[in-house]
Amino acid sequence: MDTGELSGLLKRLCKVCWAANVTNPITYVTQISYLRFLKMLEEWDAQAEQDARDLGQPRRSLFEGEYEVTRFAFHTTR
Repeated sequence: MDTGELSGLLKRLCKVCWAANVTNPITYVTQISYLRFLKMLEEWDAQAEQDARDLGQPRRSLFEGEYEVTRFAFHTTR
């Protein structure tokens, strides 16, 4: 992701926050940080699953079952 794409994404996220009556920029930072953490955790989990598959070892995803709703993709595709 280049600087322009990142800037556009941040502007869209700020507009979403504003539309949801989140008017304090500090709250934006908190929410965006949380979403970024979820994205990084999902990427780490996907890589760990791939590594386990490559080694022929079983591995359970962090997001199985009731935790599916904590996936970054769950929040960005709705």
